[in-house]
Amino acid sequence: TEDEAMPVRMRRPWRAEEGQSLVIIALAMVTLLGMLALIVDGGYAYALHRRAQNAADLAALAGARALAMGLSEAEIEQEITYYAEANGADSVAFSYVDDNGVQVSSPSSARGVRVSTQIAFETFLARVVGLSQISVAAAGEARFFGVAGTDNLLPIAVYEDDFQFGVTYDLWDSNPEAPGAFGWLDWNGGSLGTMELANNIANPSNSGYWEVGDLVPAKTGIAVGAPVRNALNQWIGEEVTVVIYDQVTGQGANTRFRISGFGKFVLEGYIFRGANKRIWGYFVTRVTRGVPGEDDFGLRVIQLVD
Repeated sequence: TEDEAMPVRMRRPWRAEEGQSLVIIALAMVTLLGMLALIVDGGYAYALHRRAQNAADLAALAGARALAMGLSEAEIEQEITYYAEANGADSVAFSYVDDNGVQVSSPSSARGVRVSTQIAFETFLARVVGLSQISVAAAGEARFFGVAGTDNLLPIAVYEDDFQFGVTYDLWDSNPEAPGAFGWLDWNGGSLGTMELANNIANPSNSGYWEVGDLVPAKTGIAVGAPVRNALNQWIGEEVTVVIYDQVTGQGANTRFRISGFGKFVLEGYIFRGANKRIWGYFVTRVTRGVPGEDDFGLRVIQLVD
């Protein structure tokens, strides 16, 4: 009987060790699943964060562009919401900011928008450790600036003013800006004839690229002959970009206009008969490509801000 009892007493430790091994294996499995959840769900959350960031950035750019174009609050919100949701955001919120990035309450005092987006997803493996849903969030900010440099310019210099959108202004007149110079620009600084001036009016791409602070040579003489009139006719009712200046130096062929910005106008008409010759157009705001600057004359560029 004693011999028969021995194997029974010897098997009990093995059974205890088997139970401990099962506990260890179960704990290891939980740990392994947790690591897999971190890899799978964490990786997916990282990918969604990039999507949320793209949605925030694109919505901020769209909102800043709508703001720069002078659209209504409802239209600005519509643009932001559309681009955020079209790029995968589940929810979106935004606020207006000034030129220093400080939040303001009204679009009239704003220079940009800050957009927050969020995307939520049901976890794949993290629910094992009690996490059934993960949300990722991102924020983007964009502002508009005056254009510091651009091209495709009509060869006209307009003195800077507190331009109001929709208001008509004289873009050129027969009162000399400097002795012998009347506001026509000579991109190359040579002896600009009437035919070349007319060609530059008809083809703004001839202007090349100019920046704020540059000194642009002036053409001497009034130059309002038939070639100039014919070239201007194609721009009646169309938007044109002109140089805004704040200083004039020199005289005659040495006259230079110092660029302080760039403005957009719709050319309305001209009169080249009589003593008071003039070209006029109404002021508009537009968003374009270019280098951001400080002075804003309605021609604006949008940029993401970190």
